[in-house]
Amino acid sequence: MIIKNHKTKMEKIKINIQKYLLRNYSYKEGLNIINDNDPFTFDNINEIKINERFMYNDGSNIYFFKAIELKYFLETNGNWNPYTKKPINNDVIKKLELFIKINKLIHKNKNDRFNWLS
Repeated sequence: MIIKNHKTKMEKIKINIQKYLLRNYSYKEGLNIINDNDPFTFDNINEIKINERFMYNDGSNIYFFKAIELKYFLETNGNWNPYTKKPINNDVIKKLELFIKINKLIHKNKNDRFNWLS
C-alpha cells in the first residue's frame, strides 16, 4: 500500500515537471501566432484539439503546428522550419518528442510517406 501511494505521488511529480518543461510549447490563447492553419493538414487552429497544438518560437515569430504532423515532416524532410527553411534547434525537437509522449499522441510511421492521419 505504501509503495503504491509513493508511486502515484512520483507519477504526479513527473507529470508536473514534464508540463513545466513544455510550458513554452503548449498552446495558449492570445498569442500572436503567424499561421492560423497547420501547414501540413490545412486544418484551422480551432479545429485541432488543444493537446495536439505545438507552438514553436524561432526567436522572432511563433508558429503553430499539429504535433504529429510536424514530427513526421522533420523525420522525412530534415530539421527545418517549413515556413522559413531555417534549422530547428535540437532542443525544440526533443521538446516536440516529449510533447507527443506526454499527450499520448499516435506517432506516424515514417516508412508510410503517403498516410496522413488527418
